[in-house]
Amino acid sequence: MKSITVRGITIPTLGLGTYQLTGPANVDLMTYALESGYRQLDTAQMYQNEEEVGRAIQQSSINREDIFLTTKVLPANLGKETFLPSVEESLKKLKVDQVDLLLVHWPNSSLPLEEYITELMKAQEKGYANHIGVSNFPIALIEATLNLGANIIANQVEYHLFLDQQKLLSTCRKNDIML
Repeated sequence: MKSITVRGITIPTLGLGTYQLTGPANVDLMTYALESGYRQLDTAQMYQNEEEVGRAIQQSSINREDIFLTTKVLPANLGKETFLPSVEESLKKLKVDQVDLLLVHWPNSSLPLEEYITELMKAQEKGYANHIGVSNFPIALIEATLNLGANIIANQVEYHLFLDQQKLLSTCRKNDIML
C-alpha cells in the first residue's frame, strides 16, 4: 500500500470515501474494502453513516491501528456548545476512542473562525483526534487558521482536472499541509 508522509505522519493514499454509503449492505462493502487492502476510511457527521463505518471496522479482520480513520464535524455543530459533544457522539457511533484525523467539514461564516478552530484544537488536546485539519477552506481561511496556532495537517477539497486548485495546493505545500 502506498502512503504519503506529512510532518512525519504516514497516511495511506488509497482511501474509501463513504459519502452516501448507508445501511447494512454498505457495512459489508466497507468491510470488503478493508479486507481488500484499503486502509483509510473517510466519513462525516453529514454523511449519517458513522455507525456503519464503526461496524465495518469491527467486522473486519484488520486491526484498528492499521486503519486511518477520518471524520468531519458538521457546520451546524461548530459552535462552542455543540462542537465537542458532537465529536463525542461521532466517537460513540464509530465505536472508537479516537479518530486519526478530525476535520471541520465546511467553514461556518455565521460563527467566528476562532471559536470553532479553538474547539477543534480542544478535541485534539482531549485525545479525541490524533491529528486535525479542515475541509473546503480557501487560502484566506487556511492562513487565518494557522495564525490561530492550529497545527492542521490537511485541507480536504475537491481537486481534479476540471477544478484548478493550484494556488491552494501551493499554499498548503508551503505550510506542509496535505491537500
